[in-house]
Amino acid sequence: MNTTSTLPDQILNLENLLFSDITRVALPNGKLLALGIAEFFLKNLTDFKILSVLITALFLVGALYLAFVGNLLGSKIEKITGALGKGGKNKNKANKAWLKTKKLLSYGDEGHSKLAVIEADNILDDVLKSANIRGESLGERLKNLNPAQLPNLNEIWEAHKVRNHLVHEPDFSLDSQTALRVISFYEKAFKSLELID
Repeated sequence: MNTTSTLPDQILNLENLLFSDITRVALPNGKLLALGIAEFFLKNLTDFKILSVLITALFLVGALYLAFVGNLLGSKIEKITGALGKGGKNKNKANKAWLKTKKLLSYGDEGHSKLAVIEADNILDDVLKSANIRGESLGERLKNLNPAQLPNLNEIWEAHKVRNHLVHEPDFSLDSQTALRVISFYEKAFKSLELID
């Protein structure tokens, strides 16, 4: 019995050990699928190396782009907070208006609560106008913001919708719990914009 075997025989024996009958699929040229795949990768190894370098470069460019865009968003946030106050007249004006809003809410009745919500919405609109956020209305200005600029943007949208119901639907009822929740959304926005303490 001949104990020496050729390399193809050794590969076939190895393949018999590694692959079950399910994975044995003969290719048209008589080779087994696993050998064909291995041969394909070995023949195209240089191409795969080049492809992996290109993919890595693409991810690197993407990461740099995201870092750049993130910095731009940071600049816009600073622009908004810088334009709004840090102790200037906008902050004083917003503080006075906010105290008036809180006083309206403290009366506890529905009429004053409605006025408080409308006033808070007006304060935010004035603030965004003074920060040169584009739009004809507060709704349009909110569309030009993102959560990086105003962290509770979704809550502000909810509050603004309540305000719109109050203004456009005279029979709209505002219970005290909803009024407190809506006012808290505005308060959170004003604090994030460093307009109130």
